[in-house]
Parts: sequence; C-alpha cells; structure tokens
Amino acid sequence: MTIPGLSLVPLTPEMASQRWLSWFRDPAIKEFIIAKPKTVAALRKAAKAWRADRRVLALAIMVGEQHIGNVKLVLPRPLGDTVEIGLLLAPEPQGRGIGPEVIRQAVVVALRVWPRVNKVVAGIFPENVASLSAFKRAGFALTGPDRIWAVWPKPKKKIRRVR
Repeated sequence: MTIPGLSLVPLTPEMASQRWLSWFRDPAIKEFIIAKPKTVAALRKAAKAWRADRRVLALAIMVGEQHIGNVKLVLPRPLGDTVEIGLLLAPEPQGRGIGPEVIRQAVVVALRVWPRVNKVVAGIFPENVASLSAFKRAGFALTGPDRIWAVWPKPKKKIRRVR
C-alpha cells in the first residue's frame, strides 16, 4: 500500500511540539510507552540526544507537512548486526494502514545506514494488538508469549508463533 505524501525525515529538536507531547496522553498510546516525557522541553532534549548518538536514527513520520509520528531505530552494539525499532503513531492516523508502510520504509533506511545489519527486532507488549498487526503486516515474524518480539526477516526455520 502506498500512502500519498508519506515520508520519513530526520527528527529534529525543533519538531518538539504540544501536539507531539499530546500523543503520550492518549490512553491507547500511554499504556504501551515506557518513557513518558512531561514537557515539550523534555521532547526537545530527547530529540537532541538521539541526533548526537551515532547508534540512534530518529525519524519523523510525515504526511505532506504534517508530523504524524516517529520511528526510532537503535543499533545497540556499534558493530552489531541487529537493529531495534520503535514506532509511535499519533492517534488520528492509526488504523489506516500507515504503520506497516512506515515499518517497511524504516527497515530500508536501517539497511542503508547500517549495511552490516541483517535483523530488525521490535519488543511489543502482547496486549498491543495494533502494533502486533502492523509488524506482522510489514513482514515480521512474531514470537512470544510474555513479550512479543517481531523479527525481520522472517526466519527460514520454524519459530513459535503467537496468534
């Protein structure tokens, strides 16, 4: 599915806003977010730290000029081959097929930025049905049961799947 006007751009501290901060107050989002910034200044500080860290690639999800979410890619070990991905989508665009497309585009970016990467993983709470669905639709395999790990690419050998 192609979303007209969808792009991933570097997330800058200047993008910190009340709108972005409000996403953390949405009940469907805050239930699954571990770090919950309380101010726009805290968002700005986090974005600045991510930009300074060569192991982090923070991207803003844009539709046209509207910032609708973020995706963060982290290379936990500097010479590692596995990237962790996290996705935060504003409440309004949820359920419209944007998540899987963003995830697929973010994987492409990760492979371009870190050529030695051969695996992308996401830790997802089992109750976060929307994220599980988005990662599955993006081509990730799901494992579990306590904390679900979405793994790309799908392993060739059989793994235990969560339904």
